[in-house]
Amino acid sequence: MERIVLKFLKILLFLAILVIGVSIGLSNRQAVELRLEPVPYAIDLPLFVVIFAAMFAGLLIGALAMWLRDGRVRRRARQAEHRAQDLEREVRQSGDGERADRPALQKPKAA
Repeated sequence: MERIVLKFLKILLFLAILVIGVSIGLSNRQAVELRLEPVPYAIDLPLFVVIFAAMFAGLLIGALAMWLRDGRVRRRARQAEHRAQDLEREVRQSGDGERADRPALQKPKAA
């Protein structure tokens, strides 16, 4: 039941964003001149194209910033994975993994 509600909410959110995007596009159809000052060229574009391009550029910049920020976490996770693999290899190479001064762990019984 919870999955159905979440799917419905996702669809509802998507439709709301779609309606907002369409209304922005329809209400901002006038042409604007896009000019980058050092370059002598200018281009006329509909205002909604400029708005959506700016929003997309902001999305990309934010995603890149998050990816760069989370690089430390990904690196630590990789190091932990390598360490776990090394320890597993070490246990396999040491025989059956049991020590004489400590009894072997019993497997849990199925319930």
